Amino acid sequence: MRECEEMAIPKHILTTEGNWKGDSRLHLSWLPDEADRIKSSPSTLTVEADGNRKYVTLSYAWEYGGETQFGQMLVAGDRDGETLEAGWSDSWHQSGGVLHLTATSFEENPAKLNGKYPAGDGTFWGWRIEIETDDETLTLRMFNIMPDGPEEWAVEGIYKRA
Repeated sequence: MRECEEMAIPKHILTTEGNWKGDSRLHLSWLPDEADRIKSSPSTLTVEADGNRKYVTLSYAWEYGGETQFGQMLVAGDRDGETLEAGWSDSWHQSGGVLHLTATSFEENPAKLNGKYPAGDGTFWGWRIEIETDDETLTLRMFNIMPDGPEEWAVEGIYKRA
């Protein structure tokens, strides 16, 4: 492992520091009635870099069924562009665990972080989180990936600076 002083975060993510607000859409693909599958709610997002600007924390809140849900992601990587890593937890999508995600391209925009989690029946499902940035918008997209390969979008949050 590289020395800590070599760790950094991609510039396009670092420039998103601050407070954001927008809308989050949750895709409940398993529901039989297509009209009930997409739930929208207001959402807030805060991006903070540590004091040495070696990692960022993305903290967000959204609503489902009248209850506020929370998520947090710690993102860091190396300057050589070899890897980008994140630890992610969300009060609705997980049962308190932290999912480890990695990307092989450091500066790619959107950053595409991938992880796997056990489904309880011996299989592993995948999860991909994309962080896309431009001058005015930060978008978080999340995809659930079935063991045999197909994927479905699960969440899309589109934010503007607050």
